[in-house]
Amino acid sequence: MEVLVVVSVVALLWAAGWVSRSSWLKGKVGERQVSRTLKRKLKKKDYLIINDIVLPTREHGTTQIDHLIVSRFGVFVVETKNMSGWIFGSERSPEWTQVIYSWKSRFQNPLRQNYKHVKAVEYSLKLSPTQVHSVVVFVGTGEARTEMPDNVIWGKRVLPFYIKTFLKEVILEEELADVRDRLQGFSHK
Repeated sequence: MEVLVVVSVVALLWAAGWVSRSSWLKGKVGERQVSRTLKRKLKKKDYLIINDIVLPTREHGTTQIDHLIVSRFGVFVVETKNMSGWIFGSERSPEWTQVIYSWKSRFQNPLRQNYKHVKAVEYSLKLSPTQVHSVVVFVGTGEARTEMPDNVIWGKRVLPFYIKTFLKEVILEEELADVRDRLQGFSHK
């Protein structure tokens, strides 16, 4: 009986360690942090925030989008990355690199990943490229070690301020109602 208890405790500790290192879990934690910050910092009357939405693509597939922010200043398509260490990458490279001490890991360029999301938004919501804005936000302790484009944001608190820099109205009030109606037909949390 004691051996069974010890094995159970060891298994539980191992599982807890695995979960705490899980990139999926880290991603969900980061998305939740961004969602809360957006909700607190963007006025509900001016910005509709939708988290974790699945939209169809032109190629008859689907894509999951972390956050959509709908406003008269455009639809902001936000990809969240919860990472630590140094981040190296360029706008056009297919992969970026995360470095933590001597450990290196490659991951898909989030700007390229978000490009697919942007195209799905344009297709599904019948919007033009001038009405849709791509944004990548890094949360956690990650730090850029190469120059990044303006739409790559470092820190969840910076994101609402970046969104508020868009002051030109690109979606008319009537179009906003159509966009909101179209969004009702898609699954989101």
